[in-house]
Amino acid sequence: MSSLLEASEELNKKLEDCLTDLKMSLGVDHPDTLLVMNNLALHYFNQGDYNLSEAMNLECLEKRRQVLGADHPETLKTMNNLANTYCKQGKHTLAEPILVNCVARMKVVLGADDPIVLSLMNNLGHAYMLGEKYTEAKPVFMECLMKRKELLGADHPDSISALQDLAENSTFLGNILLAELLLKDCLERTRRVHGPDHEITFDAMNNLSSHYSAHYKYDLAEPLLVECVCRMKRVLGTKHPATLQTKNNLKILRQNIVLAPM
Repeated sequence: MSSLLEASEELNKKLEDCLTDLKMSLGVDHPDTLLVMNNLALHYFNQGDYNLSEAMNLECLEKRRQVLGADHPETLKTMNNLANTYCKQGKHTLAEPILVNCVARMKVVLGADDPIVLSLMNNLGHAYMLGEKYTEAKPVFMECLMKRKELLGADHPDSISALQDLAENSTFLGNILLAELLLKDCLERTRRVHGPDHEITFDAMNNLSSHYSAHYKYDLAEPLLVECVCRMKRVLGTKHPATLQTKNNLKILRQNIVLAPM
């Protein structure tokens, strides 16, 4: 058993034992009990135990509504956690109305420009994407990007992430040129913020190259992917899974170039 797995299971037991003790000593409705319940639900989520996370989030949400009220920030955070769990389970039809409700309530409680609100909006956009509701996702991603640029600056990692989300959404909506411009902007900003040899930069290079390749712009895709492979070999090593995956992407690209009609 790996040390990481052992540590995860040890934390799992500690949280479960702590929750049991708090239920007995303070009661199931005590805020401290609910905090540990929420943390245990998040731990289950991070472990990939989504069914356990769902059950724990449902119990925590019900109790927090009773104890703290439906509009308390901690209650709304638990709503978000439950919706994220539903998304991981493929239950986007359950996640969407929860997130719509959560975003609306959190805007009233914290204000439309609060970073937590923007994070919830981002989650809502992804829930729409999972449900193939690309038209509904677009204004959510656009608002999220606009506000993050205003509040954090265009080069902030959260703003760049929102840029990537809008690019993906534009691709699914068939706005190919816009998606390409957004992906190029994303790569340029990522290079500036993280440097050319950062893993996040490698992801941005892969994303733009994949876009080029998907639209037969092989002359643009190949040199970008070659550069990416060279940098990944030097920084991550030749046997790193990400390096091997990018090498495979380059191999497939070159096969497509050979097969492309002249």
